[in-house]
Amino acid sequence: MEKINDFNEAKNLLEKYLDKKISINKLKKNYFIDDIKFIKEELEKAYLFKDKTKSDILFWLIFTFDLYSEEFINILCKISRMALET
Repeated sequence: MEKINDFNEAKNLLEKYLDKKISINKLKKNYFIDDIKFIKEELEKAYLFKDKTKSDILFWLIFTFDLYSEEFINILCKISRMALET
């Protein structure tokens, strides 16, 4: 299994998935995330800079790998408010 530990890796995996080069099942089987710190940091940056594309990629990562937590839900709520403001 390969570790996902930065935003660019996540973005590349999403592109593979969208191009139908890899399935969700294969993603979950072949990749893992053991440190979610980079996701939290990138979500905060996306929120501050109103970067919707980055937010979308990170949301996909959270939901694909079942990384739900109260902390993520709070961040997602902030970003949801950001989306409503734009």
